Amino acid sequence: MDFIHENTSGAFVLGGDTPNNGPFEYTSLPITLGPLVGNGEEYLFEIVDAEFQDCFAVAEFIAPNCGPSECSINEIIATSLACNPDGTYGLYLNIEYENVTNDYFEVYANGEYFGYYLFDDLPLLLQNFPASGEEYDVITVCQNDSDNCCATEEFLTPDCNQESCMIYGTGFEVLECNDDGLFYAVLYFEYENIGDEGFEVSNDAQNFGQYEYSDLPITIGPFEGNGETYSLVIEDLSLNCGGLAYLESPNCSGLCSIEDVLVETFCDDNGLYVELNFDYSNTSQTGFRINGNGNNYGSYSYWDLPMTLGPLDIPVEIVELVISDIEDETCSNLVSFENIDCLTSTQNLLEERLHIFTIPSNDQLRIEVLGQGTILEQITIFDVIGRPINLPHQNNAQTVDIALTNLPSAVYVCEVITEDGQRLSQKFIKNW
Repeated sequence: MDFIHENTSGAFVLGGDTPNNGPFEYTSLPITLGPLVGNGEEYLFEIVDAEFQDCFAVAEFIAPNCGPSECSINEIIATSLACNPDGTYGLYLNIEYENVTNDYFEVYANGEYFGYYLFDDLPLLLQNFPASGEEYDVITVCQNDSDNCCATEEFLTPDCNQESCMIYGTGFEVLECNDDGLFYAVLYFEYENIGDEGFEVSNDAQNFGQYEYSDLPITIGPFEGNGETYSLVIEDLSLNCGGLAYLESPNCSGLCSIEDVLVETFCDDNGLYVELNFDYSNTSQTGFRINGNGNNYGSYSYWDLPMTLGPLDIPVEIVELVISDIEDETCSNLVSFENIDCLTSTQNLLEERLHIFTIPSNDQLRIEVLGQGTILEQITIFDVIGRPINLPHQNNAQTVDIALTNLPSAVYVCEVITEDGQRLSQKFIKNW
């Protein structure tokens, strides 16, 4: 807050919607007030001189809305495509949305739940959208688990009772990039029972024109050569049927690119492994190398992808791997991920697979490991004060039965050690 003052005393106080009334020295202007509630409403302050109370002024302002922005699905783009033999049809779906708080959204077809999908996967081709039999069908889209963030759209349906118009087998031949970083593509597809007015090709950003089926294949564009995927809708102009085509864009920058690195980690008895895959363009024929955390993990061919790296012994919480082209080190990508404690991970896996339980009808204790590959090398039974009890049993097996005939009813502890050195203890009760 700041203001101009004349013939005042040395200080002023505030009244109104403020958590701090002062007094404040005029020499401290401007002053900061707060914290205030950011609710989008009007605030009113009364500024009063500390000595001359008839010397005052009123200040007001509108607070910003600092609360969480509401989820909103603003527009549904739904285009019906070709009919299926079962009476359903394909549907091209795209959504304009903002401030979603969930990765997924739900789709309802004519009021019935149809499925859920990732926002990141848009646009989508819904393969078997059910027909209501009406001229228009209804699609509703909601953020997953949120009835307050929804939108509904009506769209014209294909006539699936007539001999089906079909557009299928879409594909492209990508032409060379030009000096502006753009490219054209040749579109081709198969068709049956089409109308006599031709077809149209479009996507959300551009209409590429109308054509006769006899014009096929056709050259369309230009497209930006950015390495992304374009989704195009092909619509018959008279029969309300169509198809969807996906165009993989080349990297027209001419620069080497390593991107969209995917990492999955897992453990086995030998340690940590990393499953690695990524997209690349304009790379060298020599291959790539992997470095990270002070180690060189070797050189590989791009043809090796996807690949498994390991076992790795990395004593850090966050693992960083740098993937770089062998001939162009500026062509690289850094991926980081949380390390796995394979000892703990393997121990947790043993806890999930190990079953220790009594069989009162046979007066036995059974110890078994589900799955293959883990052998029970040593089994020891203890009483509650930790004394071992000598009970004859088999070792070096996946399932072991131990007779409890001579044991009194009590609480006991069974300790197992596997052939790879894992140790696990579990209580059991003999109550018969």
